[in-house]
Amino acid sequence: MTITPELIEQHQLTTAEYEKIVSLLGREPSYTELGIFSVMWSEHCSYKSSRIHLKKLPTKGKYVVQGIVKDEQGNAVEGAALHVGKEFAFSDSSGRFQLRVSKHGPYALSVAPNEFLSNIVYEVVTAPAQVRADSDDAAQDIEIIVRQKIVSRANQ
Repeated sequence: MTITPELIEQHQLTTAEYEKIVSLLGREPSYTELGIFSVMWSEHCSYKSSRIHLKKLPTKGKYVVQGIVKDEQGNAVEGAALHVGKEFAFSDSSGRFQLRVSKHGPYALSVAPNEFLSNIVYEVVTAPAQVRADSDDAAQDIEIIVRQKIVSRANQ
């Protein structure tokens, strides 16, 4: 199928966007490829329409708070919810978390078991009340230990 100006317009792409597609591919796109770009660059899914708002958000802090969340047996706990100052983070599948902040220094830390991304109910065994944000080369891992909480039917 030949890509016509009408087809480009039907896909709600501008001439400049179409030229960008040709440049990226190094050739004319197929009908299917044109549709894929059209969807990817649509106002609904588009980074181009949201980037002006995203630029207002902090993207990378100079300092880091990092560590690991484990259970009492040393197993990684995924989805642990942590509040660091006014920010929050979740642990990944290896139990690790990392949060970038703009200011060096101490931050209050709280573990929020009721916000864990898990069906298992946990309680905190050990966690520091305060953590320090440092540069990447000086940051030390924080270790947080939790245990599975036995929930009786009366507590549910």
